[in-house]
Amino acid sequence: KKSLTQMFNRAAAEPYTPIDTGELRMSRKTEFTQGDQGVFGYTKDYAPHVEYGHRQTPGRFVPTIRKKLKANYVPGRYYLKKNWEVQKPILKDDIRNQIGKVLR
Repeated sequence: KKSLTQMFNRAAAEPYTPIDTGELRMSRKTEFTQGDQGVFGYTKDYAPHVEYGHRQTPGRFVPTIRKKLKANYVPGRYYLKKNWEVQKPILKDDIRNQIGKVLR
């Protein structure tokens, strides 16, 4: 729960969530299931495309951004991966500390 909460809080700012309109940031969600299990992620349908990159058609006009697309590929931002890379050593230390308490 601690790790998921930390990831959720960290995702409130860049580079852990790209912020253009703020919709992606507002869609971040942590859901706790039974016991200490849970999931952190984003509910916007375009979140995976921002994370991993996507193809697009150059020259096509997009009304929501009021621009014509220029590139045929937009590289991924890997914002969720960056967040996990920060959290991974923290989680490992927490696990080591809990194991140490049990073994004492």
